[in-house]
Amino acid sequence: IERTDLVGPQGATLTRSVLNIVDLAGSETTYTTLKTDSRFRGDHDDRELTSGFGNDKAAQKRRHDVLKQNKEGNNIRCSLLALIRVVRALAARVKGDTKVHVPYRDSKLTRLLGNAVGGNSETVLICTLNPTEYRETMCTLHFAAVAQEVRGTPRPMTVQLDSNQALQQYKTEMGKLKQLLEEERNRQAA
Repeated sequence: IERTDLVGPQGATLTRSVLNIVDLAGSETTYTTLKTDSRFRGDHDDRELTSGFGNDKAAQKRRHDVLKQNKEGNNIRCSLLALIRVVRALAARVKGDTKVHVPYRDSKLTRLLGNAVGGNSETVLICTLNPTEYRETMCTLHFAAVAQEVRGTPRPMTVQLDSNQALQQYKTEMGKLKQLLEEERNRQAA
């Protein structure tokens, strides 16, 4: 999200914002499948996990789908674990332990959310609970309690634009508006 104030007391300024909306749910279905399906109990390799499917094409597709769902669930759980480690490290920093390393690089999720979790931002976390899963609910509540300790200090960051940059911004904005106007006229004429 970008906002340009071309007329103001300090001259032309540019303000940029980033909005991250992330749904961290999804591993529950694999967890439930693994828990209830006898093929997934214990430590097995892929051949043992899918040996009960048969050899026809439909069975091969089911086997592929189960393996894919299992792999996706594992990736989600690894990313969530990395996010939990980051939140715990940030909470430790808030408590005064400044030597704690924050492992932002442990997963793609924590790299993407680095600024949202511990940077110059405001963050809202919504945790949903499953009343039928006691262990999962307790883990979620514990994570929410730790995440609540992390405090951000958002400050607006604006960049001063010189007159040439401001003029270029005006021209770009006018070009976009002219193009939108032309597209609307063509759409109405058709």
